[in-house]
Amino acid sequence: MLEGSESGLKRLENLIEGWIQEIRKRRKKFRVAIVWQDLTEEVKEELVAVKQQCKECTGVVESEADGRLCPEVVDTGAAKTVVGEEVVAAQDLPVSDWQLCGVTGHCMTPRGPVIFTITVGGVEEKLHSWPT
Repeated sequence: MLEGSESGLKRLENLIEGWIQEIRKRRKKFRVAIVWQDLTEEVKEELVAVKQQCKECTGVVESEADGRLCPEVVDTGAAKTVVGEEVVAAQDLPVSDWQLCGVTGHCMTPRGPVIFTITVGGVEEKLHSWPT
């Protein structure tokens, strides 16, 4: 064997091993990018479907809570859903033993829990709620 060829061979093996590791990293990043793109497309499709369903809708819809008519303001980013006092009073709900407190320190004692069956646009859904 030629002098110094063993160290040259070792350097070549290390170089090839480095390439293999780099290829594996890039494959993993590529797979993550593909999954991310698939999820992004799925979210976009869902958003388009929701926009089509809500086209030309107002912010207030006629709804029912346990068979009682009540107007509902639709706001998916709301911190709190407001139900008319008459709906809460008609349910004869128990007072909770815990409180909801906001960042300002304001606290409220909720009533419930309540599971309302609501109908919006002919679609019936179960709504879990703690009226205050």
